[in-house]
Amino acid sequence: MLALASPAAARLRVCTFAFNGPEEVDVFRTRLPPEDFEIVDLSPALATPVPTPGGTVSWADNLCPTDLRCDVVVYSAEFGGRFFGRSGRSVSLQELEEASCQPRCAGLFHTPQEVFLLACNTLATKDQDTRTPAQYREVLLDHGFEQADAERAVAIRYGPLGQSFREAERRIFAGVPRLYGFSTVAQNARTTLNAGIQKLGKTPDIYTNQAQWTQIFGGMDRRSLYAVSSNEGGQFSTTEQQLASGMMDAQLSKSMGNASTGSSTEDEAAFERGIAFLQNASPEEKQSVAWAMNMASAKTSYNNFAADLGQPAQDATYTSPLVKVLMAAMKAAQYDPSKDRSFGQQNTLAEIKNQPWAQGFESQIDQAYAATAPPGNLLNMQA
Repeated sequence: MLALASPAAARLRVCTFAFNGPEEVDVFRTRLPPEDFEIVDLSPALATPVPTPGGTVSWADNLCPTDLRCDVVVYSAEFGGRFFGRSGRSVSLQELEEASCQPRCAGLFHTPQEVFLLACNTLATKDQDTRTPAQYREVLLDHGFEQADAERAVAIRYGPLGQSFREAERRIFAGVPRLYGFSTVAQNARTTLNAGIQKLGKTPDIYTNQAQWTQIFGGMDRRSLYAVSSNEGGQFSTTEQQLASGMMDAQLSKSMGNASTGSSTEDEAAFERGIAFLQNASPEEKQSVAWAMNMASAKTSYNNFAADLGQPAQDATYTSPLVKVLMAAMKAAQYDPSKDRSFGQQNTLAEIKNQPWAQGFESQIDQAYAATAPPGNLLNMQA
């Protein structure tokens, strides 16, 4: 959030919804410089609409005055298909989606630069996690949900039909470049790291070695590592993100084995193993720039060896739009010595478009990324 502030710019308006109490808003007032940020507490707008002579006022009528403009929006609450808290205020995803469709609410749902959903499971997918549907239902019942409401939330979270919480939030906040929230995977990863740090007995610093960091990460699977490397929910340090990214690179390298044996047959097989490994990545990772770059590179290398061996190439048609464009750029560069090279990191759109082999494909890369990762994605999925 602080990165949005500019000395030459007008104050940024931070619109907050506190479902538990005013102390949640006070945290932002305390931490954000008043000369750079204007804090607007919209929590009172969550009150139940009161009937009027002209009919019942909708929730959006309370929430969206015609001049409403928010640069940053923060929801601080508990979540289970609806935002709620001890204040008694509550709003469902359906109510939010209905309000987001009203033009006068664009300043709250579609034009902000950042939205923070500070509650558990706001960006959860339908994938299974360490908690069973029955356990999730019990959690909701313990939080005061009626049986029918709890069953409905469980069906949305784990059932095969309908959109996930993550998909619903993206629809509601379509057009917002950076959407922060929490999934169960990210929460579990944070819990694992906290337990590892506690076991270490001190806060990690520049003297913490690789072996100690490996113990802190506690054998996380790739999906958990991606949640850390992409800073899902904004809850991981820069060091943790970098280490998780390095561990993911090591996993890919290990899956491939030696890809420089000098034997076209063996090297082709190594890249084929890498392609298979990447195909098994999580849905979140497959929307990232780094995954597309790794997949395009692996398929392009495989195809080069396949051509030497007279074998069919890996098809780029049935893959993400970004992988397809990156493969086309790599292939075109092979016939131009001035472009057939790369340097530095290639994990963001800016880094990729700065590569010699990507020259002439910049606009296509931007368009393909937009098709791969629609507006409303997590911050970590952006360039």
